[in-house]
Amino acid sequence: MKKTNTLKLTIYAIFLAIMLLMGLVPGLGFIPTAVAGIVIIQVPVILAAYFLGYKGGLLFGFVFGITSIINCFIQPDAFAAIILNAGGVNTLLLMVLCLILPRVMIGLTARGTFDLICKFDKTKVLAMGVSAFIGTITNTILFLGAFYLFAKDACMAQFGAANEKVLFDMMLGVVTFNGIIEAIASVILCTAIGQALYRFFFNRHAVDR
Repeated sequence: MKKTNTLKLTIYAIFLAIMLLMGLVPGLGFIPTAVAGIVIIQVPVILAAYFLGYKGGLLFGFVFGITSIINCFIQPDAFAAIILNAGGVNTLLLMVLCLILPRVMIGLTARGTFDLICKFDKTKVLAMGVSAFIGTITNTILFLGAFYLFAKDACMAQFGAANEKVLFDMMLGVVTFNGIIEAIASVILCTAIGQALYRFFFNRHAVDR
C-alpha cells in the first residue's frame, strides 16, 4: 500500500511539473494568435483523466485554469484584456467562469467519454481519441460561451462587433479555427502519448482509484 501511494504521488508530481512547464513557459502550452491563443496544455489534463481518473482530470483541469489566470498577466491576449479591465469582483468572477470552470470540465467530460467508450473498445485507441476531442471542444465552447454570456458588452467593444449577431459570428469563427485545430492536435497527441503510456506503464500500474 505504501509503495502504491508513493507511486501515485510521484505520478501526480510529474503531471504537475509538466502542467506548470507548459502553462508558464511562453509559447509552449499557449500559442499566441491575434485574438485568442491556441491551447495545447489541455493534453496533460486529458492524459491525467485517462490514467488518474476523475480526481486527476479535475485537479489538473484546475491547474490549467490557474495557469490561464497567470497568463492573463504574462501573456495577455484580447480575452485577458476583457477580464483585467472588468475590475474588482467582476475580474475575479470572470476568471472563475471563463478560465477555471471550462478547464475543470475538460477532465470531467474527457474521463466520462473515455469510460463510456472503453466499455466496447478494449484497445482504448478510439476511447482516447474521442475523449480528447470532446474534452478539448468542451473547453473551447465553455470558454467562449462564458465570455458571450457574462462579458458580452466588453467583448463587443474589444472586438469591434456592431451587435450581438456579429459577436456571435466572430466567436463561432474562433471555435471553428482555434477549436478545431486544438481538437485535432489533442486527438493526435493524446492518442499517441496515451497509448504509449498505457502499454509501457499504466496497464501494469493502475493508479486511477
